[in-house]
Amino acid sequence: MALIAQGQQAPAGAVPHVIHVGFAKAGSSLLQQWFLDHPEITFRQGGLGGFQDIYDLTRTTTHLKQPRCLVTSCEGLSAPRKDAGSINVDYSDMGAKMSARQENACQLLKTLFPNASILIVTRGFKGLMMSSYSQYVRTGGHDDLEYLFDTDGDPGCHYDALIALYREAFAGRVTVLPYELLCDDPGAFRTALEQVLGVGGHPFPQRRVNPSLSRIELRWYPRLARFIHRRHLGHRVRAAFVNCAFHNRLAVPIRWLDRLFPVKPVTPDCLPNSAMERFRGLAGTLKTDPLYHPYADRYLFGPAPTDGRPDQ
Repeated sequence: MALIAQGQQAPAGAVPHVIHVGFAKAGSSLLQQWFLDHPEITFRQGGLGGFQDIYDLTRTTTHLKQPRCLVTSCEGLSAPRKDAGSINVDYSDMGAKMSARQENACQLLKTLFPNASILIVTRGFKGLMMSSYSQYVRTGGHDDLEYLFDTDGDPGCHYDALIALYREAFAGRVTVLPYELLCDDPGAFRTALEQVLGVGGHPFPQRRVNPSLSRIELRWYPRLARFIHRRHLGHRVRAAFVNCAFHNRLAVPIRWLDRLFPVKPVTPDCLPNSAMERFRGLAGTLKTDPLYHPYADRYLFGPAPTDGRPDQ
């Protein structure tokens, strides 16, 4: 199975460094937990080059055993923003000059880590939109799914453009894998991942990491967010609400609310056809990759349906 891009390697004697350019809701949380648990990998949540800070590096030098691989992993690398790492997100800032930000991030990584390898995990557009919406709601978003994506703006997920950036900067050292393979065949995905990292076998976490909200919760949290916004209850109240939404602490009250005032659940069918079609042609570079053949419809490789409906 030809999974790994072949090309330049790290200098002899150097510990390989793999940079995971994560997309939101494309298995990043599970992979980061796996990186953290793996005995042959040095990784720190929110760290850089495998270390949290210079003191973490200093402590690591007290161990005689050297790591086989250093890992940096961050979803913010695919969508850089000024409030990265915070659950209080300024969504008005998300689309502004995103392509320039992505290019700046890529070039900075190239300057800092010229011999690193790049791992990019993608997700089919409909699944990505649904899970991204869940993350949007968890961070205080107040727009309904139907309204949020029924626009003519930038769809915000140009796989071709981002992959091209990294393939140019890290020639021969870029691996792209589908999230769908992780779901359908975790063993095959893990084998590919271990080959990229050059480490031995280690099982994935059995528990769900960073699960999405339920279909009812996806409808109620934005309603509650709008209630707070319209009544100008202040930053502290909004911050407390976002913290509750992020950790889904209102799940029980929402179940009771929905019994009293039932709402329409948020499902993939709520996505406007026009929203889906904006993604067609943005993942063409993956079309010839055998790993993506089973998921051609999810990445909208084909032409637009003649009846105007997106591929299912």
